[in-house]
Amino acid sequence: MEALEALKTAGKIRAIGASNTSVDDIKAYVAAGHLDAIQEEYAW
Repeated sequence: MEALEALKTAGKIRAIGASNTSVDDIKAYVAAGHLDAIQEEYAW
């Protein structure tokens, strides 16, 4: 997350997102930084 936030601050990426992750993974990402977009895990 630190590297992604540095890239965003430098203007090299526009957003940080996570997809197909569990709730626990999302909590870990948010604890380490900021997510701009979240795509929930798809279960059949």
